Amino acid sequence: MEIIGIAGKVASGKNTLSKIIESTGYENLSIKSLLSEKLMNDEKLPYFANLIDLRKRLEERFSEKYLVQLISDYKSNDKFVISDLWNQEEIKYLKRMGNFKLIWVEIGEHEMVEKNFRFNRYTKRESEIPSDLTMAQEEFKNDWTSRILNYSEFCNNEYDKKVKKLKRYADFVLKNKSEEKLLLGLNEIYKKLQ
Repeated sequence: MEIIGIAGKVASGKNTLSKIIESTGYENLSIKSLLSEKLMNDEKLPYFANLIDLRKRLEERFSEKYLVQLISDYKSNDKFVISDLWNQEEIKYLKRMGNFKLIWVEIGEHEMVEKNFRFNRYTKRESEIPSDLTMAQEEFKNDWTSRILNYSEFCNNEYDKKVKKLKRYADFVLKNKSEEKLLLGLNEIYKKLQ
């Protein structure tokens, strides 16, 4: 079994990287997508704060590796990429499953440039969530400011604080300066794995 795990801060390019890896024959399993589906089934919007809250509640109820166990049950391929890892227990579990490599993805610029870049990606992504899932358009507009994290909260969010500890377990670190650079970096990783 070949497993690639992807970790990184919010809006660093984890999903972009997992889609690139998927295009090379790996099955793409996303914890964020699993959580988003659960929220929408409960008629809640998949905003960042809702995703984190649901993840915490599930892990408190079951275990820190619960979501990785759950999503790996969906796999139909012996080669898969799993994105949005956020704790050491998930990594331990995946290592026991097979040949596991962790990729840490980051913007890799000056800290303030990185935060601005990631914040802009985050706000764009949050604004694209369809508003007709649970509330009328006007309610959505009125509720918008309470749902999106402000810049200060974004820079100090709980997810980033927790996930940054995983960088030390990474087999590879990719700098996400563009999708093209991610692809070049991934090609270098593939060469090292052969």
